[in-house]
Amino acid sequence: MSESPVDIENLKFEVGGKYKNRKGAFEIMSMTAKKLVIKWDSGESIETTIEEQTRFIRNMELERRAKEILAEKARKKIKAPVKKKKVAVKKVAVKKK
Repeated sequence: MSESPVDIENLKFEVGGKYKNRKGAFEIMSMTAKKLVIKWDSGESIETTIEEQTRFIRNMELERRAKEILAEKARKKIKAPVKKKKVAVKKVAVKKK
């Protein structure tokens, strides 16, 4: 099962919003113009920057997309083997003059 795509071009944070970074799912508890206070599902909280969390989420999404592309390429390369037909070859004697 794959992760849901993230719209990394229009990523916006809001208080009460749920997001996911490399450490796991988190909720935004408060925010200012540049800072966020986030709380992971484990209960741990930190103050971080909007820029940092945006970078984490964008990088994770780009990695997810790259894995999907590689998996698709691998699926296309794996095809059923083609069986070669055996052709009977008859030896013919050649007369020399």
